[in-house]
Amino acid sequence: MSQSATIYAEGIVFHSTAGHGGFKLDRARNAGMHPALRLSGGWYEEDAEWALVAAGYPDLFTYREQVTADRSLRDWYPDAWEALHGRELSAAESFTRDRQQFARRHEKDWVVISAVRSSDHPGMVEALATIGGDRNSQEARRFLVRVGEYAAGRHGFVIVPALSKQSWMHALQYGALFGLFCYMTYDLTNLAVIRNFPTQLALIDIAWGSFVTAASSGIAYWVGNRFS
Repeated sequence: MSQSATIYAEGIVFHSTAGHGGFKLDRARNAGMHPALRLSGGWYEEDAEWALVAAGYPDLFTYREQVTADRSLRDWYPDAWEALHGRELSAAESFTRDRQQFARRHEKDWVVISAVRSSDHPGMVEALATIGGDRNSQEARRFLVRVGEYAAGRHGFVIVPALSKQSWMHALQYGALFGLFCYMTYDLTNLAVIRNFPTQLALIDIAWGSFVTAASSGIAYWVGNRFS
């Protein structure tokens, strides 16, 4: 039951309740909404759906409200926004489009769906992950992640590629490449700026760096796999 009502225009009324409020559009006003914005029944809740009304009848709202509504449409109703403006939104312009891109990019990776600070392994986070972050999946695995490395991010935390692929060769290869580029950057810079810097020393150092990081990656993979 409405506790108060604000009439924006004939047929457009905002209702406030103790629990949840929103806009009610009569049949004529709802029919006047752009098809991409229209909800059957004419009820538009106050959290996000109000933005559909603001986009449909912008003259009834302040400039600030219009800007806020536009942001809400981009984030939560990108299909409606695109239909209204005639162009596609990029991932950088819309939370929903960004989330969809994340889902496509990591549909075959282990994505964490819940995590807790480990009481058995100090300094570690116990993470439960499923393929693609599917919360309805029957297949789930537990991983240990260092506290300093765990950050949920905007859409979720992806387990490192080697663990997600269950391949120690993958860990070694990418570890070696990481070391190769890091040490190559350092040693080639030395060759370029330091007179008479030994070329043989640079090559040995690059090889050593590649080996060390490959070995470290392999050990990290083993530890992660052993305690997951």
